[in-house]
Amino acid sequence: MAKEVKSLKQIHEEFDLSPSRLHKATMLNEFPFFRLGSQKVDAKKDTRKIFVFRDDIIKWLTQNRVPSKSEIEAQSAIPA
Repeated sequence: MAKEVKSLKQIHEEFDLSPSRLHKATMLNEFPFFRLGSQKVDAKKDTRKIFVFRDDIIKWLTQNRVPSKSEIEAQSAIPA
C-alpha cells in the first residue's frame, strides 16, 4: 500500500492545525517532511512547498496520548 502524501495546507485543513504551528514543527524537525520547488529566494522567504506523509502526522499527533480514566483504573487493577 502506498503512503499518502499531503501538503501542509491539506494537513492544516484535514486536522484543523494552524499553518504557523505546522511550519514551526517543520523548523524544529518534529516530523519528517519533503521540500519541493526552487531554492530560497532570500533569507526571509522560502518558496519551496512542504509535503509530508499523512501517517507521519498522525504519529506526531498521537505521540503524547493521555490515557482515559478507565484505562488507568484497568492498568492499576493488574497485579505487578
